[in-house]
Amino acid sequence: MKRLLPAFFLLSGAVPIAAAENTEAIFRISEVEVHFEFIDSYAEAGKAVASASVEREPGVICIVPLCSKDDPTVFRIVEIYTDQNAYTAHLQTEHFRKYKRETLHMIKSLALPDFTPVNPEGLAAVFRKIPIADS
Repeated sequence: MKRLLPAFFLLSGAVPIAAAENTEAIFRISEVEVHFEFIDSYAEAGKAVASASVEREPGVICIVPLCSKDDPTVFRIVEIYTDQNAYTAHLQTEHFRKYKRETLHMIKSLALPDFTPVNPEGLAAVFRKIPIADS
């Protein structure tokens, strides 16, 4: 029986575990509020950039767009990068620049707070528990 991950969870080997132990890793939960009429369009754009980023960029460990169940205009994006260089490179990719161009008018507010994991060893365990497709 195959258990498949969404495309934005296509993680490569030991990278998630290495990031959990890497003090240079960037952990961010972006806070985005979109205008009501753009909920679906923004969700599609977020899904596309997340998938492309994780698939094409070795320094992007995860980008997981989430939509609030209580307020569909509220999105949070869980982002983990191996280091500042990976994040800077991500901002320069064509798929990210396209996302910014296409969504700028949709966004009502945006905050980009960074976080520090309280239990980095526990983070590695989370990535090991994500179900993946059987070979």
